[in-house]
Amino acid sequence: MEPAQRCDALVRAIREATRVDEARAIMRDLTQFFYDAELGEAWLARVSADLQREDMKAIGLDALPDEIELTQFTLQDGRVLAGVAGPLARKYPQMKPEVSEGQWTCELALGVPRLSAFRLSPEMIRDKERVAVPLPKAVLMKQISEKYEGNRLILEGDWARPGKGTSKEVIELQATILTNGGSVFENRELGLRTFRWTAECIGLDLPDPLKSEFRGNAPEPRKRPEPDADAWAGLRAQAPGVEWPEPFVELPEAKAALDALAKEGRIPEEGDPASRLLRIRFAYVYGSDLPASALNDPLRFAGIEKATLAYLRGASLDDVLALDPSVEEASAIVRRGLHPGPAPRSGRNGDLWLSFPRDYHPWTRWPLLVTLHTQNHTPQEDIAAWGAFADEAGMILACPTLYRNATVVRTEEANLAVMHAVRRACLEFNVDPDRVYLYGLGSGAVVAWRLAQTYPDRWAAVLAEAAGPNTLGEDHPLLPNLAPVPLLVMIGEFNGVQTLRCRRAVKELRALGAKPEYVEAGFLGDARLPWRHPWALRWMNERRRPASRTQLAHFAVSAYEGRNSWLAIRRADGDSWDQTDARFKLGEKTGVEAILENGKLRFRILAGGPREVEIFHDAALMGEEIVIHGPEADTTWKPKPTAKRLLEEARATGERGRVYGDSIKVVPGAPK
Repeated sequence: MEPAQRCDALVRAIREATRVDEARAIMRDLTQFFYDAELGEAWLARVSADLQREDMKAIGLDALPDEIELTQFTLQDGRVLAGVAGPLARKYPQMKPEVSEGQWTCELALGVPRLSAFRLSPEMIRDKERVAVPLPKAVLMKQISEKYEGNRLILEGDWARPGKGTSKEVIELQATILTNGGSVFENRELGLRTFRWTAECIGLDLPDPLKSEFRGNAPEPRKRPEPDADAWAGLRAQAPGVEWPEPFVELPEAKAALDALAKEGRIPEEGDPASRLLRIRFAYVYGSDLPASALNDPLRFAGIEKATLAYLRGASLDDVLALDPSVEEASAIVRRGLHPGPAPRSGRNGDLWLSFPRDYHPWTRWPLLVTLHTQNHTPQEDIAAWGAFADEAGMILACPTLYRNATVVRTEEANLAVMHAVRRACLEFNVDPDRVYLYGLGSGAVVAWRLAQTYPDRWAAVLAEAAGPNTLGEDHPLLPNLAPVPLLVMIGEFNGVQTLRCRRAVKELRALGAKPEYVEAGFLGDARLPWRHPWALRWMNERRRPASRTQLAHFAVSAYEGRNSWLAIRRADGDSWDQTDARFKLGEKTGVEAILENGKLRFRILAGGPREVEIFHDAALMGEEIVIHGPEADTTWKPKPTAKRLLEEARATGERGRVYGDSIKVVPGAPK
């Protein structure tokens, strides 16, 4: 008989049973069947409703066997289960030592899942092939109250004792395992062993090392700037045609820039009101990056600014080029220009779900948090989970829609969806390009790991929760790209292969000299760590993307080309998305190193042979002439940046911090 047919037959039989001894025998068979099929947590879900019926309660409780024998331990989804299939154990044989060392804990519901859960300790399965697990001697039918005193969990409710009926009782369980994630409470006399999230155990007496884990994790109210009384109201009345964003907020750094320019005599006290008002606004917005032409001819610069910002949002480039902007003007507007007007309405905006801080105003650039949901979740759930925290942190929250299927989330389409969302947010809203933060949960974290390695220069910090990076082949060939990026990893101790992947990746990054933050929540499986989120946002908010470096090394494989600041690698093999079980063809690993020093660029291939490497002209680092030392030949590159190329590059990538007006393509032979 097929397993599904046998399951249906057993369920029908127990529903038709009329005698306690008959029901008890069928229950034992059903229990053993579900454990053999590795469905421990769901073993009575299909009959739990029947066991709640008044005429079935006694039969159900009496029918529970005194103990259940577990054999053939395997690992599935971070849990030790018993049975004959063991698909993940066969697929990931490296986990078996973890099991034999007792590092994994059973999470098997023994009893009707809604009524009782009993957890195995590692000691019960260590070095054993068979173990008899006793069932609890009391089952909580209805809970009245729950509280914590000292190191005790006190449960008051209607407790059923098989063979003795149900009565109101208060039963105490002692804390036997306390961790930064979950804690275990036991009453060994009654055979009770249950689990609670430590963060929710209000009143529990935690040891000092654990107290610090939960101290300071609440959101901290921040000082929100208030709109200022408009000191320029009189001047604005004289220049009604000049755009002046509302509400006006005079920030200290902007005021300092204005005062410095005024002290230098670059903001005349007299003259045309419109020109004077524009110079004041430009000083507030652009600070030290303000081009001299903006002060000399503010009306012209205002026209270029308006056309450029419209182009970044999708308007025609011809409208900008008709005004003949210089490279300096285009660069300043892309990097520092601000869209006027209030924040768009929070909620769905095209393919993005957005949330803006309550005190949003158009006189500064705001940090951006991009969140990637896990499979079978939605962006709305990310808004609910992160919205209040992002508001307190003063961040714009952008949640793109990924695919609901985990396999599809790991495809190129998911990569493009995320990078398109980042591009849109940076182009359309007043985002600080040096404070873009990436977060992923579960399968969304897999995408976050991948994009952090593929485009390491885009992120001020990355937070990966509840999943580690996929390997390519058996390795992490792109992990060195991530070494300079601030990284925070949060994972449950019992999250199966994902925990192992996180541990391995963090170990490899530390061997490369990186300093990733790693939080492993004890006794938790595949779960968020929401009490850590306020702390995680503060951790991210303290980090900014550093200035461009003169020495870059970047690795790529055929599936992931990638870009790091002014260095980009084009894929070596266009036919790279051959997906099998969420894995991709490894292709040819390529590594490129570029060192810029004294007007010379030393360029060499570290591994493989990319079809093409592109070097972008970074005006802050590169002069008017660069000698490129290639693997086999040298060439002299005289960059010719143009406003047109700079603007096209900015709109194509959404990068408004590092702007490039020219590039050169280099192949593994001689540069050309």
